Amino acid sequence: MTSLLLAVVVAQAAQTPLTVANTRRTGATAAEGLAMASRVGALLAEANVPVAMSAQAAAAKLTQLGTKDAAICQGKKACELELARQLDVKVLVTVSLARLGADLGVGVEALRLDDGAVLATDSLLLVGTTRLEAERLAPFVGRLKEALGLKAPAPTPEKPVVLTPRAQEPPAVKPVPLPPAQAEERHVAGISLVAGAGACAVAAIVLGLLAADANAQRTRVEGGAWASSYDGAVAWTNRTNGLLTATVATGSAAIALGAVGAIAW
Repeated sequence: MTSLLLAVVVAQAAQTPLTVANTRRTGATAAEGLAMASRVGALLAEANVPVAMSAQAAAAKLTQLGTKDAAICQGKKACELELARQLDVKVLVTVSLARLGADLGVGVEALRLDDGAVLATDSLLLVGTTRLEAERLAPFVGRLKEALGLKAPAPTPEKPVVLTPRAQEPPAVKPVPLPPAQAEERHVAGISLVAGAGACAVAAIVLGLLAADANAQRTRVEGGAWASSYDGAVAWTNRTNGLLTATVATGSAAIALGAVGAIAW
């Protein structure tokens, strides 16, 4: 892009040769006029304005052509356009000076040879020994470059970078830990206790049936040997009571084991 712009500037410089001359002075010397014309030419060149000939070279050429001092024009446009023709330039930037005590008034104007149009003009005051700086001449330079078509095209705005939000990943699902071995052991123990409770319950039922049977036999033999024998009656009673006690104990054990097994399960 930079090389392309440079090529355009070079081509335009070839098509629009330009130089600077001091064409009017009031109270200022010829040396001051040439120095100011040289300064304006240097600032134009620094701003990439196509200066085809320095102010010193233009003054030397005019001297060769018989015009020792361009200030002879005293600001007359026809005379200034004739100077441009003699210098073989398309545009002549004229510099006018006026000494105002210690200060110096400076006027600059760009004339186009083809039609005499004023492409740009400006005036400024340099107080004391103030030097002409680029920022003071910048308005004139800007207007001249625009008239010459040297304004660089506005930069194409860069497309804003659009950041696409990244899709959020679903949170990782942590696996449910397996129950510890202790819980499994308690489960097995619970099953065993419940099974034991069932066995005790069955035993209690069997013992209860035996006790009932013993009591029935005792009833059937009342009045017999067992009934007449004190020792036999006592033995029969003890047996019946023992069976009943075992039945109750076994039933209680079944209930207890069942409750503990249910809790452990």
